[in-house]
Amino acid sequence: MDTYVKKVLGEEKIKEICDEYKLDTEDRKILNTILEEWEGQPSDYSKETNFNLETLKNSPHRGIIIVTVLTITMELALIQLDRRLNAENN
Repeated sequence: MDTYVKKVLGEEKIKEICDEYKLDTEDRKILNTILEEWEGQPSDYSKETNFNLETLKNSPHRGIIIVTVLTITMELALIQLDRRLNAENN
């Protein structure tokens, strides 16, 4: 599924972040599940957090997956901020 995050950051950037944190194939599947779930959610952080906990509960690498999600979220926020600032300045 092409999520908003994937459209904005691109597959290469997400792959680069996953490689940086050494996510294996199973970890990347979990990450994609989280990104896809976020796509359908309004900004309801309690629902997102509960979903993330449920998705991650059996993963031995849940800490690094969480760090990866946070890194992706930060990259997305920076792109959105740049776009907003550019729009305001033009």
